[in-house]
Amino acid sequence: MLHDLLPCAPGCDIVQRYMQPDAGGAGLAVPAGAFPLRVEQIVLRLVRLPLREPFETSFGRIDSRLIFLVSLEAGGLRGWGEVVAQEEPLYSYETVGTAFHLIREFLAPAILGQPLN
Repeated sequence: MLHDLLPCAPGCDIVQRYMQPDAGGAGLAVPAGAFPLRVEQIVLRLVRLPLREPFETSFGRIDSRLIFLVSLEAGGLRGWGEVVAQEEPLYSYETVGTAFHLIREFLAPAILGQPLN
């Protein structure tokens, strides 16, 4: 399912998507140290992380975990975050797929090129 979100060759372990503001936006490049900072780039990364030992619960057994990383760039600075959802809605209704969809389609476009206060 998630490989449908991002193009990736078979057996790919890391997939990513770069998002930048539309080229038509004037004045989006903010020099380092200038305020207010504007979000210039958002990178969404999906990384398959093998576990040292299998993890088993009543829901089943997993040997690896899909990690969803988000990187924001603004004014020469970069910040990283992790979405701590699982691949399937077993324990919680939120999944890596739903979080990826919401960030890509709604949150990222809403903050790209916008000032951070």
